[in-house]
Amino acid sequence: MRIDVVEEVRQGKAHFEWKDILREHKGHMLYVPVLRDAMKFDNVPAMTWDWKPTTTWDPAKKQLVPDERTMDGVRLPGSPRQLQEIGDLIGGMLMVPLVIEEIWLQADIKFTAVVNTANRHPGIKGRVIVANSDYFILHQAIEEQIAKLGGDDGNGLISCVGKYWCLVNDLLNGRKAPATQLDCACNFGWFHPGSGQSVSGRCKRYQGPGFHHDYNHWDPSQTIRLMHQWGRLFRAGSDVEEHVFLPDICVDKELCGLLNYTNKPLTYLRQIHPGPKLEMMGTITLPEVTITASPDDLA
Repeated sequence: MRIDVVEEVRQGKAHFEWKDILREHKGHMLYVPVLRDAMKFDNVPAMTWDWKPTTTWDPAKKQLVPDERTMDGVRLPGSPRQLQEIGDLIGGMLMVPLVIEEIWLQADIKFTAVVNTANRHPGIKGRVIVANSDYFILHQAIEEQIAKLGGDDGNGLISCVGKYWCLVNDLLNGRKAPATQLDCACNFGWFHPGSGQSVSGRCKRYQGPGFHHDYNHWDPSQTIRLMHQWGRLFRAGSDVEEHVFLPDICVDKELCGLLNYTNKPLTYLRQIHPGPKLEMMGTITLPEVTITASPDDLA
């Protein structure tokens, strides 16, 4: 059974918190709220990467038996389309590569990307790439890394817990995508010191901006992480705080370098149809999600 992550968020069943990261460019400072960890879900049954029930080895019976466990706090994946829908629910938007880099650079808990996981059954040699990993095995591998670094105190920024769907202008007309795809998506992340150079040259990553998937693709490596639609801006030479709509910053010729690594206006801002422009920071409560917005914009 595939879990509908959008519906889980709509029903207030997802766990997430916002945390500011700082972007600086030409003396401007922009505070961008991001999910401090990938979005988590509870009561997740043991499943393979393609949402099929898993089995486990029973030493007493010397055979495979159904794995009937469930786990809480599992970082489930989402497609670009689902991330856009979730963003519209919580006042967020897909991230940009520079913000993804800042999460890595500013993380309080930082470990290199989990790219491969152990096989599920004893006696089977080799490892499995995360895209084809069972959810529980990947969940445990990430949690082990966090535990080695002292554990999550519920406040710090955590990286690297996956790679992320993001916004770049190369997606404007889908020209990066194979002709058979409905629309194109871009993923980026998986930071590791022994891998390729990142977009700003300040760090290294396994996954450079990649365009091999459409906006309906998902796999366990593509965890759900977003930035908020609204941030706080201090212009160069000013100590006045401005509450700014981040899509407006993306298209501003002077300020776009705060969010776009090409220093050109970023005009590809959504994967699917427009949603409401939220006038205030989303107030997130559990078990329900409440979004505070201008009545005119919700009309």
